[in-house]
Amino acid sequence: MPQFETLGYEEQDGIAIITLNRPERLNSLNSVMHRELYHAWEHVLRDDRLTVVVLTGSGRAFCAGADLRERGEARQRGEVIEREKRQLNLVPVRLELTGAFPNNNMWLEFDKPIVAAVNGLVVGAGTMLLGSADVVIASETAYLADAHVTYAGWPGTGEALDITDLLPWGEVFRIGTEGISFRLSAQRAYQLGCYCELVPPEQVLPRALEVAGLIARQPAAVVRALRRIAQRSRDLGLRDALVYGRMEARRLQEALR
Repeated sequence: MPQFETLGYEEQDGIAIITLNRPERLNSLNSVMHRELYHAWEHVLRDDRLTVVVLTGSGRAFCAGADLRERGEARQRGEVIEREKRQLNLVPVRLELTGAFPNNNMWLEFDKPIVAAVNGLVVGAGTMLLGSADVVIASETAYLADAHVTYAGWPGTGEALDITDLLPWGEVFRIGTEGISFRLSAQRAYQLGCYCELVPPEQVLPRALEVAGLIARQPAAVVRALRRIAQRSRDLGLRDALVYGRMEARRLQEALR
C-alpha cells in the first residue's frame, strides 16, 4: 500500500480511493501533490486487483487548482519548481492531450474507470482532474470556476480542453474569460450534464463508492475495454470510432479465449 504526504489512499473491494489531502490550502496542487498523484495513478494502473478509482478531496474543496503561493515563493528565490521542470501530467487524460506533457506514455494505457466525488469547489487545474472522470457525483453546494485570467495572467492549457466536451462552449468561455467572478453552480452543471448526480454534501463519497462498487462487480476486462472505446470515441469521428470499437472487441475476445 503506497504512503503519501499530500494524498489519502485506501483500497477496498477492488476500488482505489484517492483523496486530495491539503484541506488547509483547499487541496491546491503543490509540487509534492503533483508528483504523488502521478505515482498514485501509476500504482492503480499496474495493480490488476484494482478495477475502479474514486477521486475526492478532503475538507470543503475538491481542488482549488495550482498552489500559486508555492510558485510565487519559488520564483522570488529564482527557482523553478520540480513540477514545472518535469511536467509530469497529473491526470490520465485522453491520447490527444498527452502530447503537451513529456514522459507520459503511461496515460496511453490508462483504462480503469474513474468516479469523481466532488465534495466542494473545483477551480483551475481542478477542472483538469474533473475532466478525467467517467462518472461525477457532486455535492449540491459545489461550484466550478477558473482563476487563470484573474490571477495568473494567462489562460491555462489542459483545463479548458478537458471540460469543453463536458459543457456547452458558452459556459466554458465564460469560465475562462470572466475569471473568479464567474461561478458555475452545481445545479447548473448538473442541468448541462457535467455532473451525473447531485447529492447532499455528506452523501457524496458514500454514493460515489456505491457507484464504483457496481462497476467493480462487472467483468474487469470488459469494463476496461469499454472505457478505452468510450474515451477514444470522444475524440474520433463516428466512422473511426466504430472501427476502433470493433478492434477493441476483437482484442477482448482473443484475450478471453
